Amino acid sequence: MELNLSEVADGIYRVETPLLTAQYPSVAYIIRDAACAMIDPSPSANVPTLLDALNSLAIRTLDYILPTHLHMDHYGGTGALSRLYPNAKVVVHPRYARHAIDPSHIVEAFKMVFGADFESRFGTVEPVPESRLLLPKDGEVIDAGGRELEFIYTPGHAPHHLAIYDRKSCGLFCGEALGLPDFQLPAAPPMSFDLDKYIGTIEKLRGMNLGAEMVFVSHGTVERESGAVMSRAAENVRICSDIVIEGLRSGESPEEIGQRIDEGIWRRHSMHVSQRGIDVTVAGLSLYFKSEGMA
Repeated sequence: MELNLSEVADGIYRVETPLLTAQYPSVAYIIRDAACAMIDPSPSANVPTLLDALNSLAIRTLDYILPTHLHMDHYGGTGALSRLYPNAKVVVHPRYARHAIDPSHIVEAFKMVFGADFESRFGTVEPVPESRLLLPKDGEVIDAGGRELEFIYTPGHAPHHLAIYDRKSCGLFCGEALGLPDFQLPAAPPMSFDLDKYIGTIEKLRGMNLGAEMVFVSHGTVERESGAVMSRAAENVRICSDIVIEGLRSGESPEEIGQRIDEGIWRRHSMHVSQRGIDVTVAGLSLYFKSEGMA
């Protein structure tokens, strides 16, 4: 299979794998510089593809492995890569360091979401030695070979979510803090989503005035207008959450709720988003409101 690897900014490469999670391809970003890093290494079943990408870029070692959060489609291959590149530091949110060291809890969570046989499709989740972990504070900057990487706590999609601002490229690796690649529809995964914190994270990023010229979108590609991305994310989560909770309370079907979301986006932006994005959003927000006893 042809390697789907492209340079999306100076020294930053995007590699997409054919493996789908929640209907979206897994995407990793590679920084090739004095220090080399991989952001969101995706499930371990993708490690052969990631190794092909690193080899094609003549990268012989990784200095940093940077999952934005510990969901399987972003984190699953981290342990395997850390074993293959024993000098690499693994950067995770301090609250969830214990799950990197002993992934048994998150493995059980992955089974609940993807099925008991998820490892047969997505690969195993290997532990990371405690000595290999870096646990940044909110706003902490790491000098990665002369490239300053700022770590920003961005809860909502997950309580342990980190965004990474690369001061050299003026690019923000946002994980899923700013929604799905489908026009920033909200990403509401089971068990970890918090609506208020999700909205708070978007407003936090907007208020930081980072000067971001690019947003590296998880599962997607690069957006060049960061202000527009954040504004859409803020508007869409409010539109979609209002429509979903109203629909649930009035007994509408998921299809009816999805149709109203499509109409709402059309009225504001004169465009239709993909059915894939609508389905994922409706399912995620519906589960969230039901689990919170709000519908």
